[in-house]
Amino acid sequence: KSQDVDPQAINEQMSNLFYTSALNLNKIRYEVNGQDFPFTKRLDNQSFSKEYELGIHILTESQAKDTLRSLSIRYDDLVLLIPDDVLFYKEIRLYLQTETYVRQNGSHGRSAEEIAIVTDKSHQNQSRFERIKRQASELLGKAQMFVAGDDVLTEISEPRMRISFGFQRLIQKAYPNLEMLGEARYDEKDIAKHMQSGKDSLEDLLIQMSAPETEILSFISRNKNDGIRTTLTSLLDTFEKKPNGWSYASILCMVARLYGLAKIEVIFDTKALEEHVFERTIRNSTYHTRIILLPVLDISPNKVKRLKDLYSDTFHKPIHINEAKALATEFSSAVQVKYLELSRYLERIEVFPFLTQLKPVVALLGKLHTKSYDWYYSNLDDFEDELLDMFEHTVDPILGFISGS
Repeated sequence: KSQDVDPQAINEQMSNLFYTSALNLNKIRYEVNGQDFPFTKRLDNQSFSKEYELGIHILTESQAKDTLRSLSIRYDDLVLLIPDDVLFYKEIRLYLQTETYVRQNGSHGRSAEEIAIVTDKSHQNQSRFERIKRQASELLGKAQMFVAGDDVLTEISEPRMRISFGFQRLIQKAYPNLEMLGEARYDEKDIAKHMQSGKDSLEDLLIQMSAPETEILSFISRNKNDGIRTTLTSLLDTFEKKPNGWSYASILCMVARLYGLAKIEVIFDTKALEEHVFERTIRNSTYHTRIILLPVLDISPNKVKRLKDLYSDTFHKPIHINEAKALATEFSSAVQVKYLELSRYLERIEVFPFLTQLKPVVALLGKLHTKSYDWYYSNLDDFEDELLDMFEHTVDPILGFISGS
């Protein structure tokens, strides 16, 4: 009992008892959407873990309720005041004193009787530690709780359930925009599914976007208007933090759907990211600073209709896409297919000399299939009539002849 113990060691032991033995949690799940939130572990105004936006702050000394409410406002913490228990503190101190003494006073040079006494006290100390752990759980089960200046009342006495109940209130207060996600649950493995969902919606007359998707698109557009580059890193930093608190997976899934909806361009190392490598690239966190997000330009409905008609008249098949970028992307793909097809016909000029008439068409298609989506709308006047004329008077008659009887 005369063994010196550092007060800091007592605080560390109390923190270990509450956070490791009693709670044994590093994250708490938000029950509405299954999202996990890590938290800072505090005890008597001292941190005992990595700092996060949310925290749990356990206080062991009695204080006025107004002081505790103020403390819960100053930090985004669930503030807990455990009941006064002088014996609990004394037992922890005695446990550490005994542990230190046993460690420093081994069996060397001691009689059998002395060794037996020390060994017995060591065994008693282990029983004491188990008793203290139970006591820590009981104290947490009775703790008063405060969030954002309000008392959190519940009849739950099981410590993990009680703290989780209070933490739900903290999440809702700290992240008011989290309710935009509703009960939707997101996972990184669903990125491709969300991208396909966007693509599947392109034929809808009215494209529906969720509130969080609209929020992300607005953020990207505002940055573009203000001359600010939106990297995937900056997007994650913004929406993972207050007042949003959206999960990493949810943000990537929404970016994937906006990409599928052709509402955003995704640039990786100065080149437009292609669909077949989209998921793999955005899931690689080392690439996030090199991925730039841009809003798709606002194209007039008249130009969209003209390109749509050009597609149908040139390639003789209907297209139901009404979104500007997706339409241009599909047009580019069709141009490339036709370019490769007609290029193969040019290899047969020796057999059919009239195929030489396809050379100007192949040259035009070669120029068209390598362009960005906005180029088609900006330069529609330059190639629309020429392309239609070439297909009507050259391509269609030749292909009809070759494939005919």
